Amino acid sequence: MCVGANERCDGVPQCPDASDEMGCWSPTQDCALRCDAATRCVPKSWLCDGHADCLDHTDEQGCVPKKCSPSEFPCHSGQCVALALRCDGDPDCRDGSDEEGCAVPRPLLCRPGEVVCPHSGECVPEAWRCDGVADCRDSTDEQDCPLEEQQCGERQWGCSRGHECIPDAWRCDRERDCSDGSDEAGCQPTPCLSHEYPCGLGICLNASLVCSGHQDCADGSDEGGNCSLPCQRPCSQLCYPSPQGPRCWCAPGYQLAEDGMSCVDVDECTEQGKETCSQICLNAPGTYSCGCLSGYLLEPDGRICKLSGPEPMLLVAVQSEVLSYGLRSGREEVLLTTDKERTVFSLDFDLVERKIFWMDLATESISWRSLDSSKKGTLVKGVRSDCIAVDWLGRNLYWTDGVAGQVLATSLGTAWRGKPEYTVVLDGDLDQPHSLVLQPLAGMLYWSEVGNQPRLMEATMDGRRQRVLLAQGLGWPTALALDLPTSRLFWLDEKLGSVGSTHLDGTDVKVLQLRWVQSPFAAAVCEDQLYWSERKAWSVQQVDKATGKNRTVLLKRHGQPHGLQVMHPALRLAAPNPCTARGCSHLCLLSSRHAGQCRCPIGLTLAADETTCLPLHTSAFALLVSPAAVMQVYLKDMPRTAGGQGLPPHRALPLAKVVRLTAVDYMVKDKSLYFAEVGGDSIGMLRLKDSGRLSWKKVVAVEGMVVSLALDWLSGNLYWIEGQPTSIRVATAGGRWVLMLLSRGCRALPGWPSALAPPPCASSQQQAAAGLVLQWSVQPWTAVAAEWCGAEPTLLPASLLGVPAPGSTGQTRSVVRLAV
Repeated sequence: MCVGANERCDGVPQCPDASDEMGCWSPTQDCALRCDAATRCVPKSWLCDGHADCLDHTDEQGCVPKKCSPSEFPCHSGQCVALALRCDGDPDCRDGSDEEGCAVPRPLLCRPGEVVCPHSGECVPEAWRCDGVADCRDSTDEQDCPLEEQQCGERQWGCSRGHECIPDAWRCDRERDCSDGSDEAGCQPTPCLSHEYPCGLGICLNASLVCSGHQDCADGSDEGGNCSLPCQRPCSQLCYPSPQGPRCWCAPGYQLAEDGMSCVDVDECTEQGKETCSQICLNAPGTYSCGCLSGYLLEPDGRICKLSGPEPMLLVAVQSEVLSYGLRSGREEVLLTTDKERTVFSLDFDLVERKIFWMDLATESISWRSLDSSKKGTLVKGVRSDCIAVDWLGRNLYWTDGVAGQVLATSLGTAWRGKPEYTVVLDGDLDQPHSLVLQPLAGMLYWSEVGNQPRLMEATMDGRRQRVLLAQGLGWPTALALDLPTSRLFWLDEKLGSVGSTHLDGTDVKVLQLRWVQSPFAAAVCEDQLYWSERKAWSVQQVDKATGKNRTVLLKRHGQPHGLQVMHPALRLAAPNPCTARGCSHLCLLSSRHAGQCRCPIGLTLAADETTCLPLHTSAFALLVSPAAVMQVYLKDMPRTAGGQGLPPHRALPLAKVVRLTAVDYMVKDKSLYFAEVGGDSIGMLRLKDSGRLSWKKVVAVEGMVVSLALDWLSGNLYWIEGQPTSIRVATAGGRWVLMLLSRGCRALPGWPSALAPPPCASSQQQAAAGLVLQWSVQPWTAVAAEWCGAEPTLLPASLLGVPAPGSTGQTRSVVRLAV
């Protein structure tokens, strides 16, 4: 039976056996074109993207300008940009056609920080002057640029002309990077492979052409000599004559062993590293092959992996707007706009619920908005952060607080109800944490610190197993980016003007000093490119992530860019959420080995079942005091045995204004911490609000250093030991009235008072009768105690306190009872 050609593969079987519909193919999102003799599928997002993905180039043939939607402006260059960007003063089309024909009068005066283009009349930011890209229509911003002599950095090499500096790694890499080519002068030639013969001047010749009777080397060194000698060596692979006599050679993919006769396999995956394959490299005898992770396809060169599926989108926060930029098409649109006086700082996204989250500095809040509708909301208020990060697997959002020295987290499903519902993940010894990235599939988080000792850190996402990843060669690492396919962490350093990367175990550190890295804020990695927002240059730029070359300015706008992310499903792979079956009452944070740990918001504490959160007043706690920090540890979290490593789970109170503490006490009923510090002239109070933030207040003035203080929790009276001569004083609640109780001249008191503490009485009546415990030493300076219960100071034997008897340690201890 015969059917018409037009009936073949028309979706309707004509043959009785339906053979006319077999082996048919129809375009799909992931396979929009078959090329290279139907051996290769090209996704729709790859078609006409300016890069040939087929060997026969059919994916870039017959391209016509894409049809823009009614809400978009068609650029002459073929892009589509949102109508809202038309005539806004910023060229968004590659050819600037969105700013042509605009009925906008020339500004009489440019704004501060801008310069006027003398011929075309528009204003451009001063930071764009002499940046290598013409921004004025008359190109005057790139004219008469000075070539100043500059001193190159320690990781740079100076070109011969003296005004150019390139990274050390670019020296002798067989690519001309200095304008005068001096970076490739005097370089050693690349060694020839085992199947090649070295001619003069660094030229390599295939071994089969040696002693062929024809001079193939320019200097004729491949002929003559001992070419006539026969090959009689026991070579494991090949033997060729040469002017130096017979030699053993190896086929491509092998190299000659030390014995000069055997051939061993070359492991291209190890010796050539990422220059061989962009993602997965599989070595085989004499050869190798490259592979790609899920969501990627191998390019025709057999080496580079490219994202399949939808087009990757770059999300950028610029002042009060969030823009999306298509990394294939250049399509640009405005995703959200806030009030002009607000600044969208850091941002991130969640593809599961299709939301975008951002930090709003003006309102000190983290908000969200749907990508598909006008729905919006607020996660948390009363916070300030340089960086937020979405845990798409555990369904949480993390952020850094550089002032408090903390990393915090809340659930993505949280809705602000006037009370904070977040938990402190990391605190204590963090030195101004800044940028933060997550790896939920491994339960790890990475962050940078920009304090006195800059470093890169890692920990599990529940705050455990904290470790220094890198602490050398850093200045101010302000932007982090995680590249999951290569398991590398990238950073941009504002102080050193560099791009660096390291393996996630802290090895294989690479640093490139680049002159265009000036004030980076956020970074992202996609495929083989590194993107970052440059605040000083008011632009978003990209470079090759491995070499730092091929720098391109993607976006330039009249406003500082801040947060930046690349959005694509393959960059955030789905996996089972271990917190789903954990049953936590409030928060669940991911940990290593694909596990989840229950955590509680501020104001609650975890019960013994490690699942339920209880109010804080149901759990006793201790305050651990160091000279510059106070840590709150709940007794239920204290280790049962001695010798544990590090502190138990704790909460650090952010004492940003305190330098060195000498004494503290805590009033439970009003959540107030009283403190004194070295060099201070007063006793202060920090009142811990429900939001977790602290307000500072001066309580009472003192005349000398306070060595100890204690609170009477019944009356609110404050007792302290101060000054020279030493005295014991008391003040009413609030510090309004001050009275001296005892001074050093009191003969009834042996030794010098050194510390005060309330007694552990069982009832309020016993507490009222007991008063306070006075501690001091007699000889030498060893702490002893006295209970204030009688009308006169009473010396008590040290044995009542359970301390060693006099003589057992060579020390004398005394206890005095004193009435108050």
